[in-house]
Amino acid sequence: MLGGGAAAVIATCVGLSAWLRVRDAMQLSEPARVETYGGTNYVVQIVESTIGKTDNGYLLLVAARFENPNPYEVVLRREWFVLVDHDKDYYQASTTGTQAALIKLPPNGVLDKETLSFTLPEGAFVGSVGLMVGKNHWVMIKDDKPFAGKLKSGEFVSFRRRAW
Repeated sequence: MLGGGAAAVIATCVGLSAWLRVRDAMQLSEPARVETYGGTNYVVQIVESTIGKTDNGYLLLVAARFENPNPYEVVLRREWFVLVDHDKDYYQASTTGTQAALIKLPPNGVLDKETLSFTLPEGAFVGSVGLMVGKNHWVMIKDDKPFAGKLKSGEFVSFRRRAW
């Protein structure tokens, strides 16, 4: 009888833990209907965030799904996507290398896993991190707990939830 009760408590704890992780992942990937500075609507859904260490600091890659409900092309500037850390330091998405300055959403179309790339200093991940995905619309990328992982140069880790 005692063993059955212990098994039930363990099963309940495991189930609750799994439910909380799924809920956290769903909050990260919740679609947000936002608009451009010109007033055009589009939908953004954060799919995944990846942190990596480089020789110049940390690199944060945010994979997003963009949806254009309009019958015409919508053009977004990468510079509109701004990351803010716990100290209220702001970082713009990179437009160098493979990152084009413009994100073009086809009429009534979808762009899956469009990547926004940010170069950040080492202390940027000791608290929460948010991303501006549209005019006056912010999405939480990382919760307020410090990132405890120690990454070596060239090492990357991906997350599908806010708790890293």
